[in-house]
Amino acid sequence: MVDRPAAHDATDRLRHAFRRYRKPRQMAGCPCCTSETMTRRLIDPNRESVDDDTLDHYAHQALLTWGTVADFKYFLPEIFERTARGQLGPLSDFEAVLGNLSKFGGFDDWPEPERAAVRQWLSAQFLAVPEAVKSLPDDWPRRERLNWANALLAGGDPLLGDVTPLLNAADEAYPHFRLLYAIQHSNQTKHKLDGWWDKESENYRRMLDWLYPGGAVC
Repeated sequence: MVDRPAAHDATDRLRHAFRRYRKPRQMAGCPCCTSETMTRRLIDPNRESVDDDTLDHYAHQALLTWGTVADFKYFLPEIFERTARGQLGPLSDFEAVLGNLSKFGGFDDWPEPERAAVRQWLSAQFLAVPEAVKSLPDDWPRRERLNWANALLAGGDPLLGDVTPLLNAADEAYPHFRLLYAIQHSNQTKHKLDGWWDKESENYRRMLDWLYPGGAVC
């Protein structure tokens, strides 16, 4: 069985797990990617008061050309929450943020409570999607929720561990979710997935097995 924490509970746990990180007083950054003015806009206010454009820009430069891992951990809950509310850039960018967290953030070496909080938040967000898709009458909102599910799974691939329990839970919540996901986020002829998937990962294989059991869409 999958633990299905409510999204707000997972968000509370995320904030609790990263509460010890303090607002940076200064942040070094690549002069081609940011500026002192942008840095002050990021670190002068409390993180909840940073404007969306500045936080969005930081999210894409963090762990690459702007600040430290500790700086990113301070902003992480705010980045995650605003992305879930649709306040930051396209969802494909969030896939990149999660990918950078895995590749350049040393996620596997983070304290277990922090890793667990990230995994729980991603899982809770995903588990809310099938029920939402089931209840939405219009095509466009359903597409947006499916895009969110894909961003969480593709970007979160190296962070989540085995996604099989999440996929099983999605089937239980809404049996047609699998088909809708396959139509929107895979090549049904070549049996390939869209997004930032590592094509060699175990979760990529699990996703294909879920979408195409026996080689056909269910």
